[in-house]
Amino acid sequence: AVTPSASGLNKVYDGTTATANAALSLTGQVTGDTLVISGNGAFNSKNAGTQVGYAFNNLALSGADQGNYFFSGGNSLTGSNGTITPAPLRLTTTNVTKTYDGTLSAAGLATVTGGTQLFGNDTVNGGSFAFTNKNAGIGNKTVSTSAVTVTDGNNGGNYTVSYVDNTTSTIHQAALTVTAAAAQKTYDGTLSATGTGIVGALAGAGDSVANAGNLSFTDKNAGTGKTVTVTGVQILDGSGTDMTGNYAITYANSNGGVINKLDATIAAPATSWVYNGQTQSQGAAVLRGFVAGDSVQASGLASGRNAGSYASNLSATGADVGNYTITYVNAPLVINKLDATITAPATSWVYNGQTQSQGAAVMSGFVAGDDVQATGLASGRNA
Repeated sequence: AVTPSASGLNKVYDGTTATANAALSLTGQVTGDTLVISGNGAFNSKNAGTQVGYAFNNLALSGADQGNYFFSGGNSLTGSNGTITPAPLRLTTTNVTKTYDGTLSAAGLATVTGGTQLFGNDTVNGGSFAFTNKNAGIGNKTVSTSAVTVTDGNNGGNYTVSYVDNTTSTIHQAALTVTAAAAQKTYDGTLSATGTGIVGALAGAGDSVANAGNLSFTDKNAGTGKTVTVTGVQILDGSGTDMTGNYAITYANSNGGVINKLDATIAAPATSWVYNGQTQSQGAAVLRGFVAGDSVQASGLASGRNAGSYASNLSATGADVGNYTITYVNAPLVINKLDATITAPATSWVYNGQTQSQGAAVMSGFVAGDDVQATGLASGRNA
């Protein structure tokens, strides 16, 4: 009689009851005899655990000396000292894609990774998934996985579960439209505009507008229907962290801007000269209220040569004249007469029977070259 026994009744869970590592042996055989035992065995359960029952049935003997032996307890063998160790199972999530919403929320799908596998009809489902930070990024965002349910008929006990982060997920920027307000101002020679942009709805939970943008005209000149742009919107979250980069911002221009003309004055100076035989003019016009550097020139100042009063007729030219409502203050140019003297010389002659005259008049104070002749000198014939 020989007694069968089994060893190596341990394995890693594989979803079956097979005793893959078991080895059968005999006690009671004669030393030197050739005797081989065989038979089919199985665990009583596929599930991981210790003291797992097993049974070998249809045991058989073979070999040159098998006819000299029989099984002492029949051709079956049972026991309860088997061990099935939980299989390693590494879980992660497939890539998660969402649009920025200011939260860590992620809609993941549990999957097996890292060379591990599910056996038989075992499944994984559910789970909790979360981005490790809320900011936008393409293909480089990390999503953590936890609390996945393993359905294996043993409340998940057939697996030792570990979790692996997914590092190739995506958070797209949220679309945001910012529209420039229709700004209005008086011409100042710059592109500056007061006011801010009109910011659309924010996608991020807890986000707020820290700076609604800076407005600017596209050209400096006075007019209506002016184009106004907006830039520089800034978005912060509740902790004061800049969230602007999480938005794909579209800046929309306004075409309703207005730049009103600036009031300015050009005045001609009241000017007085004394006649000097030359053409004389008013002094330079006085320009008030114009923006420094603008191209505005005054014309129409009075000028004249002869004594009298000459009126100015001011106007302005230059590239920037259209930006102003100009008030013209005209004033006269007065050329006063020059003091001069014509003197008749006291003259004495002796009667000679002819008409005799005074000598030439003496002219003093006259401008050289002027056409002035003296008349009225005395003449006579008789003593």
